[in-house]
Amino acid sequence: MSTTVQATAGEVEGRVEGDLNVFRGIPYAEAPMGAIRFKPPVRISSFPGRVNATAFAPSPQQSPAILEVAPGVDLFAGIKEKSEDCLALNVWTPGISGSRPVMVYIYGGSFVRGSSTQVAYDGARIARDGDVVVVTLNYRVGALGFLDLDLPGWQTNLGLRDQLAALEWVRDNIAAFGGDPARVTVFGESAGAISISSLLAAPSSRGLFQRAIMQSGAGREVATRESSRALSAAFMRHLGLDPTDAEGARSAAVQDLLAAQMAATLEAMAREGVGGGFQPVLDGDLVTAQPVAAVRAGAVAGLPIMAGTTMHELRLWRALDPGIADMDEAGLRARAGMFLGERGNALVDAYLAAQTGESIGDRWLAMLTDREFRAPSTRLLEAQSGHSSEVYSYLFDWPSPIDGMGACHAIDVPFVFGTLGAPGFDVLTPSTPETEAIGSTMRAAWTAFAHGRPPGGEDGWPVYDMARRSTRVFGSNDRVEHDPLARERELWQPQLISR
Repeated sequence: MSTTVQATAGEVEGRVEGDLNVFRGIPYAEAPMGAIRFKPPVRISSFPGRVNATAFAPSPQQSPAILEVAPGVDLFAGIKEKSEDCLALNVWTPGISGSRPVMVYIYGGSFVRGSSTQVAYDGARIARDGDVVVVTLNYRVGALGFLDLDLPGWQTNLGLRDQLAALEWVRDNIAAFGGDPARVTVFGESAGAISISSLLAAPSSRGLFQRAIMQSGAGREVATRESSRALSAAFMRHLGLDPTDAEGARSAAVQDLLAAQMAATLEAMAREGVGGGFQPVLDGDLVTAQPVAAVRAGAVAGLPIMAGTTMHELRLWRALDPGIADMDEAGLRARAGMFLGERGNALVDAYLAAQTGESIGDRWLAMLTDREFRAPSTRLLEAQSGHSSEVYSYLFDWPSPIDGMGACHAIDVPFVFGTLGAPGFDVLTPSTPETEAIGSTMRAAWTAFAHGRPPGGEDGWPVYDMARRSTRVFGSNDRVEHDPLARERELWQPQLISR
């Protein structure tokens, strides 16, 4: 059975699926192609006719995965057709009447992959279980979303600008879908969480969301203009163009763009590690400060936030580095010196003492997990704890049955969405009575937060403050710990980080 809503640009027709109204592939901006490729999103003022919103729009153009992370695991299952004509969003709502909280999800994928079509991001379970309106959206990734040419008036951060355009669409339209535009929670994982952190440092995002949940990416620094433009110059070199030839880039074949993007990204990763590549940049226009600095200065004072990580984030990338398995202490010290500077040896000593029972390779991955994810997340929580009475910290520690993966990066996503056992995730996160129970607990916390209620009940999850650093640990042993992994936290104070 169909269901129709009157949006500001015209009628949108979706489907009734059980007890939900579902709309897929609603365009929120013009196709960023041709003359408007590499330009900010252009709002659609009027649809040419009724929009058939019964199927997902194409996914953004993107490079293929560099390497399978583990046999049978496909974190990007559901990405099929790809096109630059991708700026669309999807809505799951329990009813087109009423005024429910809205949860807007921003996907991950290292800013070079990802789509709202991924099977892990089906919004039905959250909408139904939490009585909320769920929105997922597409945004441009890779060079198409973050190219930064050294030209007067050039605007970068197009992927972030896409997200803002989608949030503006939510502000202007979601009431017609049964949502409350004054109760919008943004949530996202990995690049999605980094995007939200970046939006905290973007004055133009003010008022577009009232709460934020960041999974495995909170507090990460955005690229400097120098590094962003160096990466973009390398991209143009691989494309065979002068570094300021914007029109040449606009007219290039998309497959040539993706090939140049891959070549430039691999060069950046060789220099910078996992964090190298196209990503948000401190442009002084949209993003006006590093996220933690902006939050510490009170940029989003009063904004409730929830942020956390998985226990073993970097184990997801174990397959990218065959040397991990045979790493010895000398190799560990050499790597620490390369990536962590003069503090490397002191950090190695501490992790060798603290991470007992782990292999040398796993201790290196633990160091990177803390450097890339846990320490930035902690700094953002610290920064906002003085400006908001609703700041919550979590840690996810359920280990995958895949040997050596532990509680790796992205493992928590299907728990939150209720898509355990979905294709591509069925080996990493199977649906069992235990995992479903953990997922129900997490969904209840996420949606309670969106409703403005304490995410752990009245007494089940204390707020994060500098005295106790209370943290909810999700896993087989659901609990609250005060200052978990304190020794490691203390090692990663800002003055110890060399990036």
